[in-house]
Amino acid sequence: MSARTNTYGVIFTNPHPTMILEGTKTQTRRTKVRWRAGDILVMKESWRVVGWQEDGGVLIEYRDGTQRHFVTPECDDEWFERIWIACGEECEKGGWMLNASEVYEGPGDIPTRWRSPLYQKWFTSRARLKVIKVWDELLWDISERDAYAEGWYSRSAFVKLYQDMHSAPCENLFVYATEFELMEADTK
Repeated sequence: MSARTNTYGVIFTNPHPTMILEGTKTQTRRTKVRWRAGDILVMKESWRVVGWQEDGGVLIEYRDGTQRHFVTPECDDEWFERIWIACGEECEKGGWMLNASEVYEGPGDIPTRWRSPLYQKWFTSRARLKVIKVWDELLWDISERDAYAEGWYSRSAFVKLYQDMHSAPCENLFVYATEFELMEADTK
């Protein structure tokens, strides 16, 4: 009897999504995990709406500047309606107006706000990752090879980044290391 594969949304902050898509990041360390080898991780990241298309789709931008188009039928109708109203209000506050095609236009950069990856719908994710291996270790026990797989050039660079992300010198935390492979990426 085979084990069931589960899917989990996992937040990655900039620049990690780009590193994953480029193949330079194949591991992550977390203080808590629910997944195991064989499970699927859906990459979640900061995003914002930057446009609407004549086909009824929405154009989403990620922190690295990459944009992706979603056609309305792919979208959850309730989600699309909430986003349309919220972004419309943000555009109008920023001096943007609807044109004849019901697409917002205005001066400068579109004034929509960056949205939390906590509320990112899975269909707007750019990548699916397959968990290869999960193990526990103390944070400072990371090897040079594993620091490189985290996307950094050395163990000390990784530890410094971890401390910077947590705004203080970090303790030698017990973490769960996860090795993954990019299964599916959509950057169109």
